[in-house]
Amino acid sequence: MRGTHHNSWDEPPEAPLTLQISDQGPGRIRVEVGGEIDMSNAHRLSNAIAGVLSAYRPARLEVDLAGLPWIGSTGIHTLIGTHKAAHTAGCRLVVTHPCPFVREVLLLTGVWNTLSQDPLK
Repeated sequence: MRGTHHNSWDEPPEAPLTLQISDQGPGRIRVEVGGEIDMSNAHRLSNAIAGVLSAYRPARLEVDLAGLPWIGSTGIHTLIGTHKAAHTAGCRLVVTHPCPFVREVLLLTGVWNTLSQDPLK
C-alpha cells in the first residue's frame, strides 16, 4: 500500500517529465520535452515517439529539448533508441534547442552529430 512516504520496498516516485506533441506542417512533428528523463519515466518518451511514428509517419521528427535542464545516461540512451526507431520508420529525428549543459553532454558522449540537425565539423 502506498502512503505519503516511501519505504525501501516501494518504487521511487516518477520524475517530472512533460511531453508536448505538435504538428509543424506536412510531414513534420515536434515533441517538446520538459523536466527530466530518468529510469522512472524514460519509457514515456520512447512510447510517445513510437506513437508519433506510427500515427503520423512524419518525414521529420523534432525532439525539442529546451525544457530539459540536465541529461544523464538514461536520457542519452533513450534519445539514441528513439533515433534508431525513427530511422527504421524512414523518419529523420533531430534534437533541437538543448541548453548549453545538455548540448555539451551530447557532444562529449559523441552523439551530437547523430542527433543534431546541425552537426559540428
